Amino acid sequence: MPVNLSIESERLKNKVLGLSLLERYLSTSMEEALEGYADQKFRNSNVTKLQLFRECLALNLDEDSVKLISSRCALGYHKDARTTLEYGLDLILGWLSEDLIIQNLKHRGHDVRLNGADREREFLLRGEISTNADITYTVNTVSRPFEIVISWTDYWTKEDKWDLRSSKYNRLTKSGNESLCLGLEVPTKLGFLIDMKYPPSNFIENANMRWGSKPVYSLGGLNRVMNSFQEVLDGLSKFGSN
Repeated sequence: MPVNLSIESERLKNKVLGLSLLERYLSTSMEEALEGYADQKFRNSNVTKLQLFRECLALNLDEDSVKLISSRCALGYHKDARTTLEYGLDLILGWLSEDLIIQNLKHRGHDVRLNGADREREFLLRGEISTNADITYTVNTVSRPFEIVISWTDYWTKEDKWDLRSSKYNRLTKSGNESLCLGLEVPTKLGFLIDMKYPPSNFIENANMRWGSKPVYSLGGLNRVMNSFQEVLDGLSKFGSN
């Protein structure tokens, strides 16, 4: 008889609630997003993506799903202090949040698409994890790497800063391949758009204790560039042509 595991994590429950809020704020449909995964299975597995994603949203996984995540997400450096199962669920919830935002942008007429391995929504092996951008945004024939970052708490506005791993900061600011960054803080319905071709000068390198003292770049004074979701999303077009 299959065994189901109920995930008792306040942090993950908060993310699932945040996805519902994001769906409502953006006037998007999680069901529409999930339909894209119908009949798709994870590679070398009998677990369907639609099944696992629904289980993840319910925080109630069956035995096969637990085994799949446990075997494919045991990546110590990437999961930080999270358990393997928490890391896997974080990945899935991140994918679904990207799907909702991309859905909203497409409904607005923007040309935005997932790239490379990320568009397959697979748990990648260590050697397959790339530093390349997961998303590309194109306007007026100009394509730019596009980064979506989400805060599921009010940490950004409360602390008035945005933290980026040093490796991510270096990727986002790589010469000739600089990214547009869309940040959304779900509880406050505030966000920002930053063109990393022209990164703010007040990024400071330091160590983040919450991330195991890994080196990060922190952008202080973030509240000065935060605006409503509507204003941020309405202002996206002009960034793509810079």
